Amino acid sequence: VVPVNVAVGMRTSDTIIALAPSGKNSLLYKLFTENGSQLQIVNSVKIHQGARVAIFAGKVHTVFTSNNQTMFRVDTEMGVSEKEFIVTGLGANPYVAIGDVTADKVTDFVVGSGPGMSDTVRIYNQEGIEQRSFSPFGDGRTTGVQVVIVDANNDGSKDLLTYSANTSGSIRAWTPKAKSAGEWDAPFT
Repeated sequence: VVPVNVAVGMRTSDTIIALAPSGKNSLLYKLFTENGSQLQIVNSVKIHQGARVAIFAGKVHTVFTSNNQTMFRVDTEMGVSEKEFIVTGLGANPYVAIGDVTADKVTDFVVGSGPGMSDTVRIYNQEGIEQRSFSPFGDGRTTGVQVVIVDANNDGSKDLLTYSANTSGSIRAWTPKAKSAGEWDAPFT
């Protein structure tokens, strides 16, 4: 049994569920309908150390590490890679979120550091060029940074909601320019 990372999103007008193995595997992800019918299996060329996946605008976005190199990959609806670029300094198995956080009507790729790396969030544009990088906690914690794109302060702009993976602590919201947009105590310990 292999633990998996799960993502849910829309493709055309259907809800799609993606499962990606969180440990060493050659399987990159599997797609299912909301009724559990398998749609697709996509494998990587090389064995990877675990993958995280997000579905946005019908495309599957995956971050995975193979041979000490972390790749960000965007696949078409047919499971064909249309874009790949290297992400650095975020360790193996980083977290991923997709959305327009720069308010330019173009999708941005947001990656939070994986376990074992200092807390870092990086925002990339469509070409895979880093637009901004910041430390949401600033205390050197190495548990990984999960990130979600939401309008945290109800101002009509997307913010980055961050929280420390696998540990308790505050949940923090940031504007895409790394300015604080709010903080809440986590409802768990």
